Amino acid sequence: FVHFTAFTKERQIKLDNGDIERKEVLHSSSTALYEKGRDSKKDAIYGEVVPFIKLTSGIDDELLHATATQENVAIKIIQKYKISKFIGTEDEDPFKEVSAMQYIGNDQPNLIGQIE
Repeated sequence: FVHFTAFTKERQIKLDNGDIERKEVLHSSSTALYEKGRDSKKDAIYGEVVPFIKLTSGIDDELLHATATQENVAIKIIQKYKISKFIGTEDEDPFKEVSAMQYIGNDQPNLIGQIE
């Protein structure tokens, strides 16, 4: 599970085979990059949970050179307007959810940990 402030941007990516493709890449505040996975998203009260694949990256001739890793992640995308609209009216609280994940940590065998 990944939690951070991020933005998506369509970028020209140089693939390992030398081809160049335009892809939408999610940039996290920690400078990590993620490409949207093939699985479908799941709706949530405050947004959606979307599968992504973590990328390794570097800049080569002003192009983003990215390679998909084997690390699949689920990113919960929350719209700010929904937080102010629904906070206190639903059983789910995104702030408590993140706090609980940080408290529990990544060493629980039956729970998904938090990466960012």
